[in-house]
Amino acid sequence: MPNNNNLVPFEKEDSRINRRGRPRKADLVAQLSKDLLDELVPYGRDGLQITRLEAILRGWLDSNNFTKQLGVLHYAYGKAPDQDLTEESNATIIVNWGKTITAETIYHRDDDDPRNFGNYDDDRPDPVIDIS
Repeated sequence: MPNNNNLVPFEKEDSRINRRGRPRKADLVAQLSKDLLDELVPYGRDGLQITRLEAILRGWLDSNNFTKQLGVLHYAYGKAPDQDLTEESNATIIVNWGKTITAETIYHRDDDDPRNFGNYDDDRPDPVIDIS
């Protein structure tokens, strides 16, 4: 990702300038692709008529290839963020151990030992209410 320090404006005869532009037939190919995907084709034993796009997506879902299945999910719901949630400095962990309620405590990772979690509130134990 560029930052403001790396940005250099275009100058005359700059090699980064796209002189050829966009392909002339790009819109034609895009429209033809959409038309082909909208065509009805027989699908399944009973010959149900569905679009080619739906047939492709159904084929991906029925495939044993996880990447194809994941592709359908990405098209349907969008790609999940790639951020690592363990790097968050403020995380709330709530654990329910049966019929007890404890006051919410906010924990943080100890910078010296990432496996050790410290208590933001204080070192006193949380109050426990037994509701049994």
